[in-house]
Amino acid sequence: MKFNLTGNTLPSASAAGQTGDFYLGTLGAIIGDFDTALTTVLGLGNTAGALLISKTAGESMTFNPSLESVYWMQESGSQVSLKYSIAPTPAPGPASAGLRAVRRRR
Repeated sequence: MKFNLTGNTLPSASAAGQTGDFYLGTLGAIIGDFDTALTTVLGLGNTAGALLISKTAGESMTFNPSLESVYWMQESGSQVSLKYSIAPTPAPGPASAGLRAVRRRR
């Protein structure tokens, strides 16, 4: 199955992270799952580097939303959408401040 999503862009990573979806249209019915090995997504802007995962993995959240940016095709009834979860960007923490302090001592 091919999806041409030219003009759609997943949000860039931000401190808060983001979730959302793009409505893609309607279908009569889809039996089973969108097989990620057989699904081609064309033209999607993906600056966050999100990985295409299966509908099952997206629905059951078998990914870590704090660390992994992902997207999946979701079909509910006849409505098809692309769902996404963009992981937050880590804030600089005390570890990097400690490295600067070590460098100053030398």
